[in-house]
Amino acid sequence: RRVTAHALRVRGIGTDARPNQRPDAARGDALHIIGVDAKGVGGMVGIPRDSWVPLSVGGTSKINAALIYGGPRAVVKTVQSNTGVPIDGYVLTGFKGFKAMINAMGGLRYVSSVALKGVDGHTLLKVGTNLLDGPTALGFARERHHLANGDFGRSANQGLIIRAGMM
Repeated sequence: RRVTAHALRVRGIGTDARPNQRPDAARGDALHIIGVDAKGVGGMVGIPRDSWVPLSVGGTSKINAALIYGGPRAVVKTVQSNTGVPIDGYVLTGFKGFKAMINAMGGLRYVSSVALKGVDGHTLLKVGTNLLDGPTALGFARERHHLANGDFGRSANQGLIIRAGMM
């Protein structure tokens, strides 16, 4: 699809692909629509991975299954048909690629108002400024067990990570 000068919307897809798996053959667990208009003003909407929706490839399932059944384009079509928001493209990564992106940026500077531990008891965030390396940022992006609102909180935190990476 041709991108106009008015706005650009891409689908951010973070998969649960392990090191020996292809990211496009795993579940899409971090799902965001990221938009920027012609003036450079942007916004983002997270879609919880457990949202039960009609899939573009047929049937109804959790939205994160669209990637397994039809690849990134099926995720884009599923999101478009369920939200009415046109998507111009997508960015796809798995655990390995996500950690590499964060490390290539020299880490991710993130200011937190709360401390957060991962399921293994490891500190992911302290109150104040944190410099997150790839593995710690991934732990933060994946944590849902210590959040009062579970997967909704995880999706919100993933959006905060994307936003911090843009600054």
